[in-house]
Parts: sequence; structure tokens; C-alpha cells
Amino acid sequence: MRRAVAKREKPPEPTPSLAEATPPPFDMRFAIINKIGMVDSLSAGVATRLLETLSLPAPLFGLLHLFVESPETPRTVTVLAKMMRVPQPGVTKRVQKLLQRGLVREEASPFDARQKLLFITPAGQELHRQAIRLLVPAAWELFAGWSDAELQQMMANLERIKAALEERF
Repeated sequence: MRRAVAKREKPPEPTPSLAEATPPPFDMRFAIINKIGMVDSLSAGVATRLLETLSLPAPLFGLLHLFVESPETPRTVTVLAKMMRVPQPGVTKRVQKLLQRGLVREEASPFDARQKLLFITPAGQELHRQAIRLLVPAAWELFAGWSDAELQQMMANLERIKAALEERF
């Protein structure tokens, strides 16, 4: 008598190795994003070294810069965190440092007693001006030999990338 042969199940497909699952070694889009990251890191290092002469850490300069753009407009920690796209506790710590140094001042909000309105002080504006006087010449040196058209094209491309990141992520 013939025995019934159990049907064998097909073995599962092998899981691709990491090397097989990754895209080709060179992808221009990834290379551009990676290069932007390297440029950010290098430029942050330059800014850090220059700002050290003013005892102004780069993250505090970045925060001051947000105030200088519109010095009469009150800011809150929540608004600053959204503008910087960073967690609120980190902004709170930075704001405390600016307050301790007299670079910003706070007022109670007339709408919410728990909220403080923040303004840049004249000392904060002056320190920001000093920082700009250090940073701008470095930027000029970096872009020496670039035409206005090249600079405008670079800015347009960076704005396009920034907008895409803000929109999609």
C-alpha cells in the first residue's frame, strides 16, 4: 500500500543580509544630506571657537539671534522651542543662562500667570552685535571667490531643502 506523503511546506524565504538590504553604495540624495551635516558640524566648530572669545556658547548665540530678529516681540519658552525645533526643557535651561547674564529679561504674561514673556536686553543686543562682528568676516573668507549668482543659487537650494524638511518631517 502506498503511504500518503505529507506535503512539505515551502521553506521561508531567506532574510536578506544587511548588505543586500541596503541601497547601492552611492546615492546622490543621501550624499547631499550627509555633506550638509558635515558642513554644519565644521561651521559649528568655527562658530564655537570664535564665540568662545566672547564667552558665548553657540547655542546661546542661536537663541539670542531669535530675539534680535524682532527685539520688541515677546517670546515664551514654548515659542522659542517651536522656533528652534528642540525640546522645551533644553530651551528653558538656555533661557535661564541668558537671564542670569542679563542678556534677556522676563515679564509676567498678562494672559497667563504661569507664563513669562521674554525680551532681549540692550546688553543682549550688544553681545549679539559683537558676535556678528566675529562671524561675518569668517563667512566672507569662506565664500571668497563665489559670485553673487553662486551665493544666490546656494541660498535658493538650501531654502528648498529646508522647506521640504519642514513640510515632510
